[in-house]
Parts: sequence; C-alpha cells; structure tokens
Amino acid sequence: MVLLGKTFFDGIDGIDGIDGMDRIAVTMGDPTGVGPECLVKALALLLPNAGFQPVVIGDRRA
Repeated sequence: MVLLGKTFFDGIDGIDGIDGMDRIAVTMGDPTGVGPECLVKALALLLPNAGFQPVVIGDRRA
C-alpha cells in the first residue's frame, strides 16, 4: 500500500524482498478460471528484469 510516497510496511524489519527489492502483491483471481494461468505467463515475462519480488495472493490449491 503506497501512501504519500511511503509504503505501509516502511520501518518494519525484514519486510524487504530478496536483496532489498520491493515486493508487489498481485492476486490470481478466480482459481477455477484463467487467472492463475494468465498470472504465471505474465510473471514469466516480467521477472527476468522486473526489479521487484512478486507476492501472489490466492488459493494455494489452484
């Protein structure tokens, strides 16, 4: 959550992602729909040079 240039997590020890990268939360949508598949494809394209660590929010069973 970004609020006035600061994140909600500023000042919390250990909240930084891998190598100090920012974390960005993304939801995968309906686990029985195309959401999980679209998310995996999008992250596969973005992650090699993304500069952030994604945190996927959704149903683990999907």
